[in-house]
Amino acid sequence: MFHNYLVTSLRALRRNAFFSVINVVVLAIGLGACFMIWQYVRFESQYDTFHAKADRLYRVPLQTTRNGAVVDEQAANMPALGPSMKADLPEVANYCRLVQTSLFTANISSYVANALEFSREDERGKIIAFNEEAVWFADETFLNMFSFPLIAGSNDALKEPNSVVLTQRIARKYFGNEPPLGKELRLNRQRVLKVTAVVEEVAANSHLQFDILISLSSMRPDFGDGADNWGWPVFYTYIELSPGTSADALQAKLPGFTERRLGKNNEGEYRMQFSLQSITDIHLKSQLSDELSSNNNERLVWFLSLIAVFILIVAWINYINLSTAKALERSKEVGLRKTVGATRVQLITQFMFDTFIINGIALVVAG
Repeated sequence: MFHNYLVTSLRALRRNAFFSVINVVVLAIGLGACFMIWQYVRFESQYDTFHAKADRLYRVPLQTTRNGAVVDEQAANMPALGPSMKADLPEVANYCRLVQTSLFTANISSYVANALEFSREDERGKIIAFNEEAVWFADETFLNMFSFPLIAGSNDALKEPNSVVLTQRIARKYFGNEPPLGKELRLNRQRVLKVTAVVEEVAANSHLQFDILISLSSMRPDFGDGADNWGWPVFYTYIELSPGTSADALQAKLPGFTERRLGKNNEGEYRMQFSLQSITDIHLKSQLSDELSSNNNERLVWFLSLIAVFILIVAWINYINLSTAKALERSKEVGLRKTVGATRVQLITQFMFDTFIINGIALVVAG
């Protein structure tokens, strides 16, 4: 029976080739547009969800108010915040700070903003040097909190001063096919850094984008570690909640924490407040100043989803209209089938099979 339905459907498609092509093309265009929009929406909605601890990772933004009214909200915060939260709040299992290396180490030979020169000398004495922009100081907890897969090295790669972690592309850029671990790079021809780990390329749907990470402890000889510095809000602070901890419960403790830590320095016309921001909400729900990367808008993404559904509905309505118009031409076929004993169920099954074939071909073409 299945073979009979298939042969009959294929004959009908061949007999009405022009009509069939129009149906397939219209459906394929609708399905193709729907698939493209769906892939984009899926990509945008899955930002930062690849981290194993994503449900426990939060960024701590800084909010400034004037007489109770918010005047500024920024993604970066003060260097002392992370260590203080870990010390005062048992809900905080760990913290990590990121700060642009170029704020502390200028490269006067580069005309590119925030660019730093990294170099090495190969076995023939040739200097290999490039300017790099995506360079950050990071706490030693970075690779433990975030899930950036390691190719070489371990999660404690940023523990020692002057340690550097490279992405796979950057490692090949400087060392080719040589094993990079234990090799040295020079920062601005001065500071010597030791390669302690190599990670895979950063996923495109990560709001944290970097090429090179340098251990934050490398700053200590010149700038300290910032554990007592409640000024200069340029440090992006992330915390990891203890298992079973409620973010709302921790948020309720932040006003008291702020009062204890900032005291009289936070009693004037302008006051600072801290809040929690889930790492998976940053890309679509955060529009703060000094964001690490360009964010999108959640409403726009869901509006595109509605457009995809609308396109698909229009394509199907168009298909139904064309099929209905063509059905009149098949009335003789239906009458003949009834005459030779075809049942109502068999007729419906045949037309459903025709529809399945058309939609199946359109689906293949759209893919």
